[in-house]
Amino acid sequence: MSKSNALERAQQRHQAAANDITKLALKRDKALDALIRAQERYRKAIKTVGRTQKRYDALREEARAVRAAREVRRKEAKAQPALTEEQSVELFGI
Repeated sequence: MSKSNALERAQQRHQAAANDITKLALKRDKALDALIRAQERYRKAIKTVGRTQKRYDALREEARAVRAAREVRRKEAKAQPALTEEQSVELFGI
């Protein structure tokens, strides 16, 4: 009887270890799937940042050009002399 009890205990330990392997393999597969999904989201985010960076750079350059044009107009307006009373009378016919 002791040999059959030892055999049963060995079989139970073997079955428990095999069950553990099955559970761990399932956990590993789930973790790998999660990692793959995370990697896909990461790559998608990188592409999005690349596209938005180009748009942002273009808008920043456009804003810089608008500010420069505005500054040029200000300088031109300051450079033009104001109309004298005689010039405004002639211009408007008052």
